Formats: sequence, C-alpha cells, structure tokens
Amino acid sequence: MDVKCSHIDHIFNFSRRKQRIQTEFVLQIKTVLAVLAVIMSVPSEAAPPVDKMNPYDPETSSCFFQGRLSLYRKIYNMNTKICLNFYGRLELDPNMEEVELQQIATIEGCLIIHGTKIKVASLRQITSLQPNFERCEYSHALLIYDNPRLTEIEFSGELDVHSTDVFIRLNPKLSKEKVTGASFKVDIGDKTDCLVSSAEKNRKCKRIIGDVNFDQLSSDTWERIEEVHGTVQIKNTQAEHLYRMQDLKIFGWKSPALVISDNENLVDIAALLSMEISAEGKALLISNNPNICHNVVERKQLQDWLKKMKVTVTFNEKCLKSCAGGRISYGYLAGLDKQCNTIEGNLIIEKLQKLPDEITKLQQLEKIHGRIIVTNNDGITELSFLENIKEIQTRDKNDRYSLLIYGNANLRGIQFSKDLHIDKSEVFIRANPRLSRDGVKGASFRVDVGTSTDCLANAADGNRYCTMAIGDIKYGELSTSTWQRLQTVEGSVSIENADVVNLDAMKNLTIVAWKTPALTIVRNEKLADIGALLTINVVSKKASVKIKNNPNICHNIAERKKLEQWLKKNGAYSRFSDKCLKSCVGGQVTQSYLAQLDKHCNAIDGHLTISGLGVLPTDIAKLEQVEKIDGRVLITNNKAIEKLDFFKNLKELTNTKDDEYKHNLMIYGNENLKEIEFSENFRLDPRVVLIRVNPKLTSEGMKKSNLKVDIGDSSDCLASAAEKNRECRALVGDINFNDLSANAWKRIQTVEGTVSVVNSNAETLDSLRHLHIAGWKAPALIVTNNRKLIDIYALTTMDIESKAPQLKVKDNPYICHNVAERKLLEKWLLQRQSTVEFSNRCLKSCPGGTVSPTYLANLHKHCNVINGNLMITGITKNNAGLNMGSWWRNKRANVIP
Repeated sequence: MDVKCSHIDHIFNFSRRKQRIQTEFVLQIKTVLAVLAVIMSVPSEAAPPVDKMNPYDPETSSCFFQGRLSLYRKIYNMNTKICLNFYGRLELDPNMEEVELQQIATIEGCLIIHGTKIKVASLRQITSLQPNFERCEYSHALLIYDNPRLTEIEFSGELDVHSTDVFIRLNPKLSKEKVTGASFKVDIGDKTDCLVSSAEKNRKCKRIIGDVNFDQLSSDTWERIEEVHGTVQIKNTQAEHLYRMQDLKIFGWKSPALVISDNENLVDIAALLSMEISAEGKALLISNNPNICHNVVERKQLQDWLKKMKVTVTFNEKCLKSCAGGRISYGYLAGLDKQCNTIEGNLIIEKLQKLPDEITKLQQLEKIHGRIIVTNNDGITELSFLENIKEIQTRDKNDRYSLLIYGNANLRGIQFSKDLHIDKSEVFIRANPRLSRDGVKGASFRVDVGTSTDCLANAADGNRYCTMAIGDIKYGELSTSTWQRLQTVEGSVSIENADVVNLDAMKNLTIVAWKTPALTIVRNEKLADIGALLTINVVSKKASVKIKNNPNICHNIAERKKLEQWLKKNGAYSRFSDKCLKSCVGGQVTQSYLAQLDKHCNAIDGHLTISGLGVLPTDIAKLEQVEKIDGRVLITNNKAIEKLDFFKNLKELTNTKDDEYKHNLMIYGNENLKEIEFSENFRLDPRVVLIRVNPKLTSEGMKKSNLKVDIGDSSDCLASAAEKNRECRALVGDINFNDLSANAWKRIQTVEGTVSVVNSNAETLDSLRHLHIAGWKAPALIVTNNRKLIDIYALTTMDIESKAPQLKVKDNPYICHNVAERKLLEKWLLQRQSTVEFSNRCLKSCPGGTVSPTYLANLHKHCNVINGNLMITGITKNNAGLNMGSWWRNKRANVIP
C-alpha cells in the first residue's frame, strides 16, 4: 500500500540536511549518550509513558506520534522537545532524500521508508525496533520498499530486532551486500517482486508487494501471482468465485490480510482451501456475502478451515442442484457438477475392479431420489464416499429396497451419515464376505449383513452351503438340486423357454422382490404343473408375478381355484388347459382309495360311498378336485364329518347306470354333520336327493348346498333307533319287519327305504296298515318266506312309491283270503306289477240263517260256503237293510253259493 503524504509537508520549507548535521553533530553525540543512559534506567517491560492523550514524556524523553516525518520534526526537535524513545508510526515523506530521525534511538511501532528519493538509509542510531499493533497497524517494525534510488542501508550492530520484523523489498538498486551492520538475516526480495500497479505488464512478477484490490488484476494475472506481501481486499465485486486465487499465499503486513465482504454475486470460496494466509492478529475477515454456497464436502472443509482462522460463514444452498443418476464410471464422475448434491434416478456402482480417481466426488451427494446399488465390485474396500448421504428415497413404489450393497468381495467398511434416516426394511446388505457388523459405522438402524449361507445367484450351484441366492436368476442357470436347496431368493426369478414340466424343485421358496415382476413364467411349452406356486412366498410391494403363453398348464379344479387366487393376489392371471384331466372309477372312500386317486381326476365314473368314518382320511380334501360324478353318492353313518365341503367343486351329479336306486344323492345318519357345500353351479332335481336324520344340520347349514330339499325333523330316526325313539314317526333306512315290535310299527307312519318281511312269524300285516313306504330302490316292500303269513290285506291300505316293481311277494305258502279280498288284492298287486298265489287252507263253511246285522257280524271272514238256507227278508229301501246290503257287497261278499 502506498503511504499517503501528509498535507503538512507542503507547509514547511527545510534547509539542507547535510548542513544541519554538521552544525549539530556534537550535540547528537551528547544526546546519544543521554539516550543510552535513559534506556538503561527504564525497565524493558514497563508500560509506555506516552499515548495519544499524553504524547510526550520529558522525563524519559519519550514521544507518541503517527504520521509523516516532516510533521514529526516540526513537533519534536533538539531545541524544544527531545524524543529518544519513539512510540507509534513514522513514515518518511516521498520527497525525502535522506533519513533524518533526529535523536530517536528506539522505535516501538513501525518505521516506513516507502517511495522516497533516498540513496543511503542510515539507521545506525536505532538500537531497538519492536512492532506494536496498538501503535502501528503493520506487523513489521521496519518497512523499506519501493525506493528506486536506494543503494545502501546501514544498521547498527547493536540493533535489537527480529528478521521477521524487517521488510525490505522492491528497492531495485539495492544489493544484499549493501545492507551493512545487520544483526539479522537479510532478505531484500528478487525480480519476481512487483507493485500491483505493474503486475499486469510485468509477466515475471509472481509476488505483489503492497495492498491489492481483487478487481485490480485480471484473471490471467491472478493465476500468475503466487504471493502477496500486503493485504488483499475482495469487496463489492461481481465475481462468482475465487478460482483465480487458487494456491495464493498472502503474507499480511497488517490485519486482516484478506477481506471478503459485500459481494452479492460471490458463490464459491473453495479456493481459500488452497491458500496460505498469515498475519499478526486476525488474518481473515468475511462478511455480508449472502450467496456463498458449496456442496457438503467443500462446506465441511471450509467450516473446518474457517474455524482455524476464527471466522464463521453462513452458507446458502441456492446453488445446489440435482443431476441424473447412472452407472459410475470415469466419464460419469468427470461430468458430475460440483454443485450437484441430489441424484434423480438410480446410482449404480457395479463391477469396479479399480476405483476411479474421482470417486470421492460422490462425497458431495446428500440426497438420492432413486436407489443406490453397490454390487460386484472387487476394487471397493470401503464406502466412505457415500458418507454424506442423508436421504435415499426411491420414486418407484415397486422397488423394495432403496439401498442395496451386495456381492462386493473385498468390502470391509461402510460409513453412514449420522443424519441418514432410513427404515431398515429398505436396506439390503448381504453377501459381502469380509464385511462384519462392526464394519458398519454411523447407522441409525440395526444392520443385518447376512450369514455364510448367503451367496450371489451365479455362485449358488457351486456353494453347497448357500440357501439364500442374491440377484436375478434364470431358472435354467441352476440345477434342480440347487433349487431344492435354496430357501430364499433376494431378487427375481425368470422361467422362460425352460425345459421343465413342473416347478416342484422350487417348493417352499421365498422370493423377496427387489423389483417387479419378482417371478416371470413365460413361453414354456412343456410346463404343465405349477402347483408348487402355492408353496412359494413372494414378498413384493405390488403385482409381482408375470405368467403368460404357457399353453399346457393343466390342473384339477381344486388346484386351479387355489392357483387362481394365488395368482390374483400376486397380480397375475393364467389360462388353464383341460388336456390332463381324466375320469376315475368310484368306490368306497378310504385313505387307500384317496391315496390312489390321480390328481388329474376330475370325474368319477361309478358309485361313491362314504360311510362309517370315525376319523377323516388324511387326503379327504382330494375329493375337492371332483367336478362330475356319474353314479350314486351315498354319505351315511360318519361321525367324523362336520362340514361336508370336500364336494365344493362338484357341478354335476348324474346316474346313467342301470341302478335300482331312486336317489342319486343320499346323505343321512351323520350325527355331527352341520354344513353341506357344493359348487355354486351345482343343480340337482330334489326328487333324487335324500338328506335326512342329520340331527345337527339346519337350514342355515344348507345355504351353500344350492339344494332345496326337505332335511326332515326330530320325528325322523334311523331304523336302528326306531324301537327306542318314541317320537319317531319317519324311519330312514332299510328295515326288517322283525326288528320292530308291533307297537313300534303302529307308531311308524313312513319308511324311507326298504321294508323286508322275510322269515317272520307274522300271520298278518295289520301292523303295517296305512304305512307310507318311500322306497330307495325296487322293490320297496319285500314279503317272502313267511311260513305263517296268511293275511296280507293290509297291503291295500299302504302307500308305496318306488321304481317298479314296488314290491315283491313270494314264497308265502299260506296267504289265504276270501274271494272278495282276493279280488281286491289281485287288482292292487296287478297295478304294482306283482302277483301272489293264494291258498284255500283258511276257507271254511258256515251255517245258514236269516240275514241280519247279528248274523253278519258273526259270519267269519274266511267263510266261503253256507250250509243251509239263507233267508234275506224285511229289508226295505228306507231302512237299514239297504245299508246292510251295501255292507254285504263290500265287506262280506265272500260267500260262494
């Protein structure tokens, strides 16, 4: 900085210094001796006797002054005030040709010889030079620079001064040899020094001496300048950055050495990190620069650097911007803007065998609006370049994980930002064999780094301990035995154009989807069975399965429904073929029968009987695959059946067989049955359905049966319980006449089944009078081999319904009726396609007499011959005789004259 000349210089006109020195020489010698005496008598650490308020102390011959030498000499001179000890700043005037300091012997503050015409600077009278910021703003006690005529400087060998307190530069005619008497190391600079005024033109200049304003120099010049010995001011500039000052060294000769203030456009001050700034006191001042803005790395570095400089700066974030994601490469890093702190999209770090030199640029990232994927990098040992990321948020809701770090063979350490808040469910860190939990630092969540059973998908075949495969896998890439070993796939599975008939090797697999679809099954010509899907757990946020163009997938109805539900849950749909479906024979349902029932059997050809089950067979649910039955279904006497839902997919029940039974579906005598369920498409004529004597079955339990039939009531009972059940009026099941007492038979009104009167001791069927028999099969009534049976007239009062023949009457040798009953019986039997042979053994003769009510009442029903006269008299139209005649015809017309 050029020292300004005091305006007082123009007031005074002095005589030549040489003449004065000669006239006052003797006096100066005396004065020097006096000064020495005073110095010896004043303690070195004593407080200065003078200051601005008291500028002169005659006792110690001390003075305080700040200004030009010309003014100083007007105030202090040998004739009035003698100053031996100087405090303050003393500047020689530019027009001075000699150094004339009068009696001054010690200086605390500074002496400045700048821009003068002096040739010889004689300073031998000075015995002490000490800098003092309170008296002089400069850090040097002596500054001699920019004196174009100066050729020599003389010091006293007794001068007490430190070399750093002396600054001698830009005195072009001065050589080092001409600096004499110095007790310190002398540095007078070199030809690379220049004033700011000549720095632009002087291309050899690398070191500016003096104070500089930022805008005084062009960018090219600043790039050439290596040092400034003075101060630098960056104020009210239009500059957006300080790049031109990169690596600059500022040796401040006063404080602050660098001032950066009031710069509206200034954004980037990162160049400070490369600079060396030194000064006594505060080296740096930064204020009122509202738009300073840096990425997180530079911001932290600057904050640390500024803290050492005892300076704080408020950082703006307006300059920060977002950049596109991508795959990390030399090119990507080279193009990454230094102000980019946000990535829009996925950041993929993959297959790096050697880290790019600029990988540390990733440290500037704070937000990822996408995913971070770090995989298959042999060259990565630690991830410190991601340590400043505070936010990872995938924009795709289908992505399960926001952060994936897997398959990095040499990774040992991960450093997370303490400000990173992420749900642990969005983090996947596995299959990094050298990474332990202790190697993960700074995480705000519990980290799972996996186990030795993890492996990359492409290594699963060779690693027999691997149960979790990581990554996207094509089915054909792994052997069947490997698929059977795997428990989990973290990634996706693709089955495309595979030579595979079923997916059984994948049973019980869990697929944790990173993306959708998690499972792809397309264009597999041979694939027929996908039932294993029902055991596969797909963990995904959205539609996770794609299945298409597999023309031969074929399953029974039960599996198909389950698969359709499974596919729907996972956002997929598949067509099913019927080519594999077949029919099977009926039979008695047992565990053995069910075990042999082909899974592709959807139709039963023949009768199916389910009876006597105390415990349900293990495979009873296999009946759910049945859609059609051509035959009769009988379900009876099963304590184990509470819910008859294993026919829930039955749509069609027919009976084209040559069968004597009336009903196609018979469900009775199941004491614990509460509910019946058939397919919603199931339709059956109620007349071929029998559902009775299931005591716990209600109309509510019939709602899913799609049947509207009478399920009976509490008056129903099985044949085996009819004797004891006095409430029973309707007997269900085949019954032998001998199984019930006569009283019990009289109580029974209906039999649903077959009544057999065989080998009985009964003489009549009168206990069956008015009985209704709803036969399940033909005949509904069997009357055979009854050696004592005589009277079957009760048949004419019975209501029998069944297929023909409704009854069978045979080998009853003693059936015997009078002619009237016989005719009625023959007619009744003929209508029911039956006949009977009548015996005459019971017929007898009776005596004649006069026909009267008494006579007729005593006439035996088996009397067919009258021995004697028979007189019929006294019967008129209007008396009871007419009725008697009618009774005669209808009830006792058994006499053959």
